[in-house]
Amino acid sequence: MRSNKVRLIFTIAVIVVALLGMLIPGKNAAEYSGFGKLFSNLKLGLDIQGGSLFEYNLDLKGDVKAQDVIDNVILVLRNRLDAAGYTEATVARIDSGGNLRVRVEIPGIRDTQEAEKLLGSKGKLYFAEVLETSTTDVKPELRRNREIEINGSTIELYSWIQSKRNDTTWYKVKNVFEFGREPFEITGSDVIDAKPGLNTRGSGAVVHLNFSSAGSTKFELATGNLINKQLAIILDDKVIIAPVVNTKITQGGAEIEGIQEIQEAKNIAALIKSGNLPVDLVKFQERTLGPTLGRDIVDTIIKAGIIGLAIVMIYMIIFYGWMGVIADIALIYNTILLTGILSWTNAILTLPGIAGIILTFGTTVDGNVIIYERIKEELRMGRPPLTSVKFGFQKAFSTLFDANLTTVIAGIILYYFSTGAVRGFAITLIIGVLGSMFTNLVVSRTILEGTSHFIKPEKFPKKGEREGWDFVGKRKGFILFSTVLIAAALILSFTKNFEYGIDFAGGTEITVSMDDSISIEDIRNDMINIDPDYATAKIVKLDPIKGQEDKFFFSVTIKDSFEDTVQKDAFIDSLSKELNQEIEILQFNDVSGFASKEIKSFAWYAIIISLVMLLAYITLRFKFAFGVGALLALAHDVIIVLGFYSLFGVEINVSAIAAFLTLAGYSLNDTIVVYDRIRENFKNLRGRPVEVIVNKSINDVIIRSLHTSITTFIVVFLMLMLGGRAMAPFAFGLTIGIVIGTYSSLYIASPIVINMLKKSKKL
Repeated sequence: MRSNKVRLIFTIAVIVVALLGMLIPGKNAAEYSGFGKLFSNLKLGLDIQGGSLFEYNLDLKGDVKAQDVIDNVILVLRNRLDAAGYTEATVARIDSGGNLRVRVEIPGIRDTQEAEKLLGSKGKLYFAEVLETSTTDVKPELRRNREIEINGSTIELYSWIQSKRNDTTWYKVKNVFEFGREPFEITGSDVIDAKPGLNTRGSGAVVHLNFSSAGSTKFELATGNLINKQLAIILDDKVIIAPVVNTKITQGGAEIEGIQEIQEAKNIAALIKSGNLPVDLVKFQERTLGPTLGRDIVDTIIKAGIIGLAIVMIYMIIFYGWMGVIADIALIYNTILLTGILSWTNAILTLPGIAGIILTFGTTVDGNVIIYERIKEELRMGRPPLTSVKFGFQKAFSTLFDANLTTVIAGIILYYFSTGAVRGFAITLIIGVLGSMFTNLVVSRTILEGTSHFIKPEKFPKKGEREGWDFVGKRKGFILFSTVLIAAALILSFTKNFEYGIDFAGGTEITVSMDDSISIEDIRNDMINIDPDYATAKIVKLDPIKGQEDKFFFSVTIKDSFEDTVQKDAFIDSLSKELNQEIEILQFNDVSGFASKEIKSFAWYAIIISLVMLLAYITLRFKFAFGVGALLALAHDVIIVLGFYSLFGVEINVSAIAAFLTLAGYSLNDTIVVYDRIRENFKNLRGRPVEVIVNKSINDVIIRSLHTSITTFIVVFLMLMLGGRAMAPFAFGLTIGIVIGTYSSLYIASPIVINMLKKSKKL
């Protein structure tokens, strides 16, 4: 009784802390209303609130190492974003298998073109004397040149630089000023401040430059010797402006004119103030999502979660009575606990993260079902309710621990090998599974022991000894059936290509909305007019977004990855002209070829390492024979599920890999429950044939397997039906996987180990 009071106090304390994490207003609470204020401490991912993600590789030259320059790169980018007004943006290093990259996330951004220019530009500013101007489509050739050394650096004296405003205008410039005693440069390092502003003498915007003392002296000397000549202001090898010097400038400042928009002026000022990037950045991937589409996706998946939660709660009450009510309380408790932990840690909640929360409904119920089936066994043996509850929890602990730990292992591997939104799923899955263990073993036990008198023992009469279904005797038939399924899956996989998403294939995926109706074939023909290679583009008509039913939505996927904003904008402008209507970009995902190769290789690493680790854990906890059986059953599940992906043409992307790793944990969860009962029955039925022990063990746990599979299936099936296109690759894999995983744990995994155990019954 004393221990139950301690558990009760601890249970109340934990839920109070979790609720405080949700109820204490966050710094962004003013932006929320109603129940939304409960989530003001949660940072929403870009796939929910909208925004852009840019990820860059470092273009390292010579002996330069990534770890030596990446902090400087992050500092420069951070300064640029702050100066340009993107104060909510985050800049972080990404260590992906030993490769260091930089990731920038900008929430709520509208003009991604300006942001990408701001990030990708090296920020090299300098002034140069204009010697000649040429109008041509190709870069003019320098007939002669020479090098000059300044401060230990060798610089080419002359170069042709293209105009930023006009691609056909070229300036021949002298990069070094040879006035006074020594040659000198005027660069961004001579500028101590750069401020954007409106052009009070005309239209557009300007950037006001203030020079350092040394810079002022050099600028005065240069302008004094270039009266009636042009002085070019060059940023990242583009001439921004090349005005004629009318008089010597002695005020220690200058002005960059000819800028059309104030935001462009802000970005130029930010580039100048932040300094040069120490290395060039090469775009790895870009992902942009509009807030309208993000909210629509979230609404559908939350709707699926609520419906699934309600059905599961009703299901538990129907089959378990009062214990089902407690399971429902535990389910709500774990959801609050998970949300509270995410709130206190200021974790970023992503769309896959929400899917992870919904998936924990199944893991929480799963744990309770394992315990409740044990309690029912004790009640059938004639033990009183309170004693049955205590014995049930004691006997279920080992199974619960092993089963959930396999899912945690899969989640940890997924977290390590993934980035971005999928990592958010891994976090919520790990926290949710650990939370469900606490909820099952502490919260449910506290309530059950305190209310055990509500359990009616007469509903669980003692049953006579029965053999049950002969699973083992029919194992050859099931193995033959599985062999046929595996063969069909392999044939499909090799003859009917998988539908790889851009994560694995590379390329660009754009979701657009249009005001006028148009057929897919017309869109394809218009794209062929832009480039014949676009004939292979994948075009899908999408369901309308809530509140915009009068518009038409399409997803367009092409094999090309755009190297820069110029290519991207040219494609979108051309598409709009060909369609003869304005198009709104709701989502833009661009994955480079080398990015897709890395993502694909990491996916294989994740799957292989998870299989090895899970095999090692089961071997450690049970015996090698069990590990082999579990591994073969898991391979059986993955191959068959892959066959279904191929058969139905469901896209395979990083979300699908998350589904496979989750499936690995779930499938082993089921298998471990059977293995744990086999291990127990070997002790209780010592001397009986292996086939009898294994068959009885499967019959002992089949009700548990069916209940947990049904409740989890309900959740993921609703996610598949209502979650929309964004959740389909993830939910499809789990929906099929739960059915196949349950089948293999009962009909494949256990029979496989029989031959390996026949020679030794000692576990």
